[in-house]
Amino acid sequence: MNKTMLKYDMAYFIKTPRIIIFGVLSFFLSALAALSARYFNELMNLVFEQEGLPPVEFDPPTIFDAYEQFFAQYHQIFVLAIIFVAVAFFTFDAAKNHFPFMFSHALKRRDYLISKWTVMLGLTFVSFVFGVLVFLFYGFVMFDTLHVGRFFIATGLYFMLLTLIITCALLFSLWLKRMFLGALLTLAIYFIFGFVDTFTVGVLAVMPYQLLNHALAVLDQTHDTLTIIQTVILTILSIGLLLWLTHRLFKNTDLV
Repeated sequence: MNKTMLKYDMAYFIKTPRIIIFGVLSFFLSALAALSARYFNELMNLVFEQEGLPPVEFDPPTIFDAYEQFFAQYHQIFVLAIIFVAVAFFTFDAAKNHFPFMFSHALKRRDYLISKWTVMLGLTFVSFVFGVLVFLFYGFVMFDTLHVGRFFIATGLYFMLLTLIITCALLFSLWLKRMFLGALLTLAIYFIFGFVDTFTVGVLAVMPYQLLNHALAVLDQTHDTLTIIQTVILTILSIGLLLWLTHRLFKNTDLV
């Protein structure tokens, strides 16, 4: 790995508010997931009271409600933030016309790709882990119980899905070299994943887009271990294939 390239890419985040924004977003989403699950019933009855309606007897909130809120918040908000930040990062050099200078020197295109992918993945990992720890704290305070082992497995599965989405963003961004088109295609993949993950017949049950469903199944102990292992293997192979395809396309692109 090219250390100079790695420092250059890290500076893109360190010298701007982006890294702080990710931390604040992770904190907000994680705290909100636990708090909203704990006080949802009270808030709804408060609304009913304001409207002159009688209170409703809800089932008592549990830590599993907080788990569902956590993954819902991250899958609806955090992923979208990741996509736009990743595409902007991956297309930055093309937009600023840095390629002629960068690749007229001894920089290898493989090192360039590895650096971009590693830094974006590292930022996502750090902010996601921070969010996980915040959620564990608030979850324990609000519900006085946690399933730490299961939650770590579930979040690990979900991070694999994030990795797949980031890799898609890398492919589309460096192939098209336009932020709008890269973001559009990555968002299309994201929405397609959200649509087809309801189909679990046969081989569809082990597709990478099922990782979110598998994560939730781990938490409520309705998972099938063999199916999860097959999905993880297929996801790793898919990420590897996307990286290989990205390298091939980028290698054959005239950049100088």
